[in-house]
Order: sequence, then structure tokens, then C-alpha cells
Amino acid sequence: MSKKRRFLSLHTYKKLRFLNFVLVAIILIAFVNATLSVKMLEEKKLFWGMDAGNFMLQFTFVVVSLILVATLVYVLHYGFGAVSRMERILDEIAGGNYSLRINLRKKDIMLPLAEKMNKVISLLEKKAKNQ
Repeated sequence: MSKKRRFLSLHTYKKLRFLNFVLVAIILIAFVNATLSVKMLEEKKLFWGMDAGNFMLQFTFVVVSLILVATLVYVLHYGFGAVSRMERILDEIAGGNYSLRINLRKKDIMLPLAEKMNKVISLLEKKAKNQ
């Protein structure tokens, strides 16, 4: 009997390691920003003619924006890129070409789903040959 994998198994954790890094980075930036903002406001320091709180707010906005853009690029590349490849192959399989298989990169988020779909395609190919 095979063991069922949970949604957040070790295999899934390896696939989403980059997103875990992003979450940790955002939490650290928020903590450092809060700490520095409180210290600067207590000492009433100024940066380049602006209030310390405004400077830290703008700095945090820029850093978090860069992290979110990097995350978006990652998800688009390894997530939706895989979906478009899967869709192209499935269109051909729906047309009757059961010899094709879905081949994704090792880092693609959809790799476990593609492996299961390949098993289903193999079953369809066997049934088509038997008929």
C-alpha cells in the first residue's frame, strides 16, 4: 500500500524553497524597519532632509516591491510556463496522439501533476491499442 503524500510534504517544500526565502526576507525587512524606525524617531534623526520615518517607509516600499517582482517572475516562469507546455501537449493528446508525454524541468512547480498526467496518458494509450 502506498503512503499518501501530504500537501506540504518535503517534496513540495523543495519545489517552493524560493517562496519560503521571500517570506523570510519580507519578515526580516519588516522587523529591521520597525526597529530602526523606532530608534530614529526617538533620536529625531533626519535623512537627506526628510524625516527618518518617511525614509524608512520609502526604503521598505522599494525593497518589498523588488521582492514581489522577483517572486512574480519566479511564479510566472516555473508555474505558468509549465501550464502552457502542459496545455499544448494535452491539446495534441485530445486530438488522438497518445504517444506524447509531458516533460517539464526539475524546478517546475507543476512537475508532480505532470507525472500523474503522464500515467493517465499511458493508460489511455494502452486502452486505445487494445481497442
